[in-house]
Amino acid sequence: MKYRAEIDGLRAIAVVPVILFHLGLGLFSGGFLGVDVFFVISGYLITSILYEQIKDGNFSVLRFYDRRIRRILPPLIITALLTIAITVSFTPSDIKNVGQSLVATFTFLSNYFFYLETDYFNPFNQLTPMLHTWSLSVEEQYYIFAPFLIYFMSKFHVFKYFTVIVLTLISFYFAVSLTNSNATLSFYSIHTRAWELLMGTLLALVRKDFSCYKPHWKLSECMSFIGLLALAWSFVFFDQTTKHPSFMTIIPVVGTMILIFYLSHTQYLVRFISNKILVFTGLLSYSLYLFHNPIFSAIKYHFIDQAFVLKIASLPIVFLLSFLSYKYVEKPSRNSLIAKANIFYSIVILAVIAIVSLSYLAHSKNGFLEFFRSQTSGNIKFFFNVEEEEKLTVIMRENNIPSDTNFTCKKETCTNILVVGDSQAEDTYFALQSIDKSNYSVRYVWYDDKCLSDYVVSNVKQLCNDKTVDLSLLNDADFVLIAAYWAESTYNDGYEFAKSIKQNIDADADVVLLGSAVFEDMSSFAFKIKRSANDLDAIAKLAYTSQRFDRLRVSDKLKKLSERNANIYWIERADFFCEKKLKKCYLYDENSNPLIWDNAHLTTRAYPLYGSFLINKITQMHRQ
Repeated sequence: MKYRAEIDGLRAIAVVPVILFHLGLGLFSGGFLGVDVFFVISGYLITSILYEQIKDGNFSVLRFYDRRIRRILPPLIITALLTIAITVSFTPSDIKNVGQSLVATFTFLSNYFFYLETDYFNPFNQLTPMLHTWSLSVEEQYYIFAPFLIYFMSKFHVFKYFTVIVLTLISFYFAVSLTNSNATLSFYSIHTRAWELLMGTLLALVRKDFSCYKPHWKLSECMSFIGLLALAWSFVFFDQTTKHPSFMTIIPVVGTMILIFYLSHTQYLVRFISNKILVFTGLLSYSLYLFHNPIFSAIKYHFIDQAFVLKIASLPIVFLLSFLSYKYVEKPSRNSLIAKANIFYSIVILAVIAIVSLSYLAHSKNGFLEFFRSQTSGNIKFFFNVEEEEKLTVIMRENNIPSDTNFTCKKETCTNILVVGDSQAEDTYFALQSIDKSNYSVRYVWYDDKCLSDYVVSNVKQLCNDKTVDLSLLNDADFVLIAAYWAESTYNDGYEFAKSIKQNIDADADVVLLGSAVFEDMSSFAFKIKRSANDLDAIAKLAYTSQRFDRLRVSDKLKKLSERNANIYWIERADFFCEKKLKKCYLYDENSNPLIWDNAHLTTRAYPLYGSFLINKITQMHRQ
């Protein structure tokens, strides 16, 4: 395939907005769309190369994968090593998270890993060094099928266009429909992103089959300007509130296609896009994309207040590392005469095995928590004995067995409260048991949220994880509190369960859904606090950034469902810990004792505090 310098210029136009977006420049609120430009370019180039090889009779699947491996893995390995070096200064829980993300990256599943872990547009994702590899996984997943698809289609003339168009429309339908119901999954998924790569495929087929078509340079100039304008508009006016991928995404995708198709026929714009600076930046674009995010993350991690200035100051370092990677890693690796197959693959395989093994070890060893503890000298104020705290919870459980006996309220002023759910519900039960219960009778029934999808209204007894759950107390409850960790796969079932109780079991009962609040593991969080000394305000701000925002996002979805139903109440568990407007969370009492002992479960000293918080909320509901 003939080299087109303007394609490298277009790569520069794609990567620079991504970097500026991660830098935090508000002007480039749509800079993340540079990834979409890359998708179209990748679809176009891969199809052009493979289609030409098939036509010339020298197509080889093994050669295709060899080229992809040589192109992708060496710089990615360097990026992983850089990330590991940076992560040494992180806390154990963050080391564990990075380890998990590295395993996901080298198994080409980081897009789905980050879907399960976090929302791309959450501001705290700036602390995630490998987040940007989600797009790399999407492309790698596409490469698995691309050579076979293109080879199959090349055997037909008209039918190949029909196939690509149908696949594109199917993927686009999934993108639009899923964005409306689960925007985060749609953002990360291959089946909702494939249409962008397939648009590049379609363009490559058209250019190859109709290569005799030479548009007039004036038309090409005009169309290329429109394409460039479409990209510029998208980079500036898109933001995290724009539905994406969706119909709006057509603008940058088609803009990229127009530029690829018409640029080579222009007289002026092609000179601009092919200028030395843009082409040079385009050649470095892969390394620039890989290296900038780990460096930005490390800066944000250690220097929150000065992050913006330091990120700008780090740009020369990012460009230098990218240049060195391009010259001494990328170019030699692609040349099979320099990087002999047996030596090249031996080094790559050993490197990947070493990185994945170390990353898995970081996961299995809880971020090497015990090692960090052993290296910590002195008695740090905020460290505590996790095992002792857990034992106190076990004693509390033993003292409250059984928890599902009949209610004991004998007067009208007494309220029967039934708590249903997983260990978060048990926490709620213990909290309510820890306060004055003269006006309350509190009971608890374990019912895992993963079982809610199998709930049968007509059955008093339900089967959950091979256990029989007796829900007969629902008939006598004045208040039903439903609490759980709430995952993406269970929150809707939680809402349907709450709605069913109100509609089918006890219309007079007040049904309440409780949100979930999950934080960084407290043992790991203690290492962060070391840097804040005894500054309680700084610790509260740090705790706010240590929330599990993936869980909070799911909890918010459940909250929105409950708010649409006037018969279902909502209690925000995070409000017990946090002041959202101030962006502070208080995970310790006035004596510096922890309120949670792992990442979500309350300590025994927090029970009466949380119990009072809940009763106050319940009392407010009574007054409404």
